[in-house]
Amino acid sequence: MFKRLLQVTVYVFLMLAGLALITAAFADTLALPDDLVIIEDEAFCKNTSLDTVLLPEGIQQIGSRAFAESILTSVNLPDSLTGIADNAFDSVFLADVSFPETGYAHDWAMSHENFIWTSRVLADNQIPR
Repeated sequence: MFKRLLQVTVYVFLMLAGLALITAAFADTLALPDDLVIIEDEAFCKNTSLDTVLLPEGIQQIGSRAFAESILTSVNLPDSLTGIADNAFDSVFLADVSFPETGYAHDWAMSHENFIWTSRVLADNQIPR
């Protein structure tokens, strides 16, 4: 009886682990919650399942190495941002970055090219690098 219970337990564990891997494989876009104010240091560092992150209006801070060394390719920087760590996007190759035409997020994005952009998006206009 114990052996059968152990087999069922292991089977359920493996099924859940497989489901988690399948979910992660398809979780390429993440819309962060509207009430999020701070993205903590290294929150998505070295993440290999997200290629797009949608930051809510209301987010204020992005911490040190928050997205560093991830496979992120697309991010929006909302007008509500008041602080972004210099190394928040270290070793990230962003294809699409959107940010407001003025304000902190704009100034930060324009002055930080420690990551590689293949394009910039200003409002609705895509400007090639």
